[in-house]
Amino acid sequence: MRCQDIHLRRLKAGGGVVIDPTHNEKAAMEAVLPHLGEYVAAIGMDRPLSAYSRKEVLQLVDVVLTAYFDNLREITPDDVPF
Repeated sequence: MRCQDIHLRRLKAGGGVVIDPTHNEKAAMEAVLPHLGEYVAAIGMDRPLSAYSRKEVLQLVDVVLTAYFDNLREITPDDVPF
């Protein structure tokens, strides 16, 4: 809870604002959607996220991150560390 309290104080002070994503980051987020949809459809779209098992949530995170960074690597091949 301490981390959440710190984050909340920063947000209230205006210091926790997320920086706007770049054009490439927005494109990478869009590229995630088909992969995310495919995964959710495979495990059942009728299930709320709260009903996902730990394993399913971790796989969901893996699907999203893999698709996001794969897309960034594809559109910015010379940009390190992607």
